[in-house]
Amino acid sequence: MAINSYQNNSFVSLIDPVSTGASTTGTGIDTIGYNGLGSFVLQHGTATGTTPELNVKLQHSTALGSGYTDVTNGAFTQATAVAGIEALEVDMNSVKRYVRAYAGIPDATSVFKFGVSAVLPNKGQ
Repeated sequence: MAINSYQNNSFVSLIDPVSTGASTTGTGIDTIGYNGLGSFVLQHGTATGTTPELNVKLQHSTALGSGYTDVTNGAFTQATAVAGIEALEVDMNSVKRYVRAYAGIPDATSVFKFGVSAVLPNKGQ
């Protein structure tokens, strides 16, 4: 008998897949109801531009729309022109109520295709 190890988890998008050359701020997700280690995933395709750099980090706040600060150890490795995928584990009990992803693209000539999503454990699991 197979056991679905994901049945007690929720899948959420922090930044829907996008193709952009501008910095992007995702909408905060409410972390009430999540407990334990959450997996946050950055997936990006090949990039164009003079010096392609994508800097993605997780931020958290007690209010949905303002006051966000960086999550400790919540930064992904800087992405360059080569496609890749990376995951971070974050203890959901250590973050404030709202979590979002912020993606910085410092080179105005660069364009990245990327998205940030998460697999979060439901409380009591």
